[in-house]
Amino acid sequence: MTYQIEAKGLDGFREVLEALGAAVEPAAALALNEAARYGRRLGSEQVRREVNLKAGYIDAGRLQVTRRADASNLEAVITARDRPTSLARFGQGAPRFGAQRVAPRVRVKASGGSSTLKRGFYLRLRRGNSVVSSENANIGLAIRLKEGERVENKNQMASIGDGVYLLYAPSVGQVFRGVSERIAEDVGIQAANRFAHHIGRRLNV
Repeated sequence: MTYQIEAKGLDGFREVLEALGAAVEPAAALALNEAARYGRRLGSEQVRREVNLKAGYIDAGRLQVTRRADASNLEAVITARDRPTSLARFGQGAPRFGAQRVAPRVRVKASGGSSTLKRGFYLRLRRGNSVVSSENANIGLAIRLKEGERVENKNQMASIGDGVYLLYAPSVGQVFRGVSERIAEDVGIQAANRFAHHIGRRLNV
């Protein structure tokens, strides 16, 4: 006796597979770009939980999506600026100069109190100075070292002559690298969810 099995609907299944193949790359590109934007927003929030910076400062080009995915290149990139942040940006209260000068108080960490830099002082920087940039505007927070005196963290200071050093805090990039692993799983889940959404729309399911 011969048994025959008749499979029905395979033509329709083949059409679904063909449609799926054509839809994968565009759907993946949309999902990656949406996940990258989500990751940038989440990254900005996490950076601000670590350091005392405003969203406007971080979001003004210092943490941004610098590469968008497309069907031919399924890669989206978030880039954070590595230029150190002037410690003056973390100052508490209005800067005082000259005879009114007092020891500056700064708060770098988002949580906790401020610290007083007993030997620190604000100074106005001349335009054209190599250390003046959009990061520190034209006001710096500095310290004067005595001859032969050294400090522990030299990579967060820059000499401007006569024993005076401008002081810096970590860059947005440094902080972002520290929090990126913390948000990686959430960004991956967002990408998967958005891919499922877009592939479903393209297949009308």
